[in-house]
Amino acid sequence: MNLDKPIGNPSYGLMFLRLALGAFFLFSGLAKIDDPGILIRQVKNTGMLPDQWATVYAILLPYLEILGGVLLVSGFWTTLGSVLITICVGSVMHIFGPGLGQVVSATGVFKPSGVVTKDLILLAASIAMMFTGPGAFSIDGFRKTN
Repeated sequence: MNLDKPIGNPSYGLMFLRLALGAFFLFSGLAKIDDPGILIRQVKNTGMLPDQWATVYAILLPYLEILGGVLLVSGFWTTLGSVLITICVGSVMHIFGPGLGQVVSATGVFKPSGVVTKDLILLAASIAMMFTGPGAFSIDGFRKTN
């Protein structure tokens, strides 16, 4: 085994990224649909949007996450699914604040916030999907070869 080269076909790596990212947002959207009032209150409490827009945003966000997740899991219109996920993650980071970390006053040690770290990773993964494509075993991949 040569450790400076991939151990397999790179398109399988893209498939794993696509499936994981799609499943995460599919289940995240489904969880938010159960009680939209919680998300509406959270968005309104930030004060970033007027109340009417906060309500519209909080109602649309789960559906966009579900649509993006389904598109990624199925591998159909992968670029569109990645764009939707990027918009969702970017808007959540904008509305709820960047929170790139906090300084602990007693020690002065920088501690990154776990939520933002997750959001940055999800944003990077969705942008990577836009640039790389669907990978193996996707509807887009089958359409491209035929």
